[in-house]
Amino acid sequence: MGNPRFRVRVSYPGTVGPRTAVATMISSVFQAPVVGGAVDVFYDPDDDESVIVRARPDQPARFPF
Repeated sequence: MGNPRFRVRVSYPGTVGPRTAVATMISSVFQAPVVGGAVDVFYDPDDDESVIVRARPDQPARFPF
């Protein structure tokens, strides 16, 4: 199955207020992101373009069916 790529939009509290970023996330099928789900966001407060989004290992995938 491989590891699919997902385009995700995340909102997170930045050092100067709320932030939103759009990023590509590679994850296993079993940790696929879902709307309203939790992911880890790593960012550089001095660089708006430096954002890493990763699946949280404690959040299993939820399927809509």
